Amino acid sequence: QNGWRICERNQERIESFVLDMLTMSKDRKPNRSNVDLRTVIDEVIELTAVRAAEKSISIRWVRPDVFRTMILDGEGIHRALMNSVVNALERWKFGPWKHMAQLIRYRKC
Repeated sequence: QNGWRICERNQERIESFVLDMLTMSKDRKPNRSNVDLRTVIDEVIELTAVRAAEKSISIRWVRPDVFRTMILDGEGIHRALMNSVVNALERWKFGPWKHMAQLIRYRKC
């Protein structure tokens, strides 16, 4: 019973670890296609919104009105961004971040 409580408390970490291991274990070539990065970011924010709200964290995404598609591995970018956001949400509680905001934004190069 104690083991189950530990698993429940660490479910997010275990889930993230398993997904990372599955991703790394695949010998996968990037699947490049035209991707609108705004859509990828929208999905990641939607998927992490509940987790953020549970920690009283608000994620704000200022979506550009106009954006060109890019040829890239949308699934790989989605996984990397998802991992980054989940890691940031997980680490948030370890620092003096109560009134701090992090901003990720697109900047035309």
